[in-house]
Amino acid sequence: MSLLALTPLAATGCAAAALAVGVRRWGQIPLLLAMLLAAALAGSELVVLLWPVVAHTWTAANSLPFQLSDIATGVAILALLRPRPRWCELAYLWGVSAGLLGLSFPAIGATFPSPLYFAFYVDHGTLVTVGIMLGVGGQLHLGWRAVAGSWVATTALAGIAGVVNLATGGDYMFLRQPPGNWNPLLIMGPGHWYVLTAWVLCPLVFSLLAVPVWGRDSGASRGPAAQSAT
Repeated sequence: MSLLALTPLAATGCAAAALAVGVRRWGQIPLLLAMLLAAALAGSELVVLLWPVVAHTWTAANSLPFQLSDIATGVAILALLRPRPRWCELAYLWGVSAGLLGLSFPAIGATFPSPLYFAFYVDHGTLVTVGIMLGVGGQLHLGWRAVAGSWVATTALAGIAGVVNLATGGDYMFLRQPPGNWNPLLIMGPGHWYVLTAWVLCPLVFSLLAVPVWGRDSGASRGPAAQSAT
């Protein structure tokens, strides 16, 4: 991984750490901050959805919002603006896992200076930042129920993406083949076995991510000042 590729990871790490510390000190997520982060997520997702239409490159096989990061973006926006236990759990586990994988092994499908290039990094960086802010900074408590529920939700999404892939010939959630760049899926087995390996490893990854916020599934997280995450 080049030094240039590490820059988004480093910037995201600094932003996430600073906001997590801030949320712990403030006792809750300021509404203005929540709205700004939600706007960044919504804006980047709109670019991803609309730019192919503007550029006349839209296809059902490549331009529908069925990647995990697309769903995680919607969940993160809900967790920021209407914090509820389930939204916050998924925003943390999906946001951090999908965001970090995307930043570490970017499969952008566009090059600089395409708007899709910038939207990719804004979206994935903000997903990680929001996840860590909600989880560590917001003092979210996760247990086995949250891990198992998130695994089931991920499996359901993969099933939906699989149906969409069959209908469109696409490769949403990379269920047909890994992305073209190097990524961990390439060492998870030949053919389509990597999908089964990833499915088995999913709860382990979620469990490792839950370690910093491990505890009884209380569903408590400190949402925006004007909301109550009960």
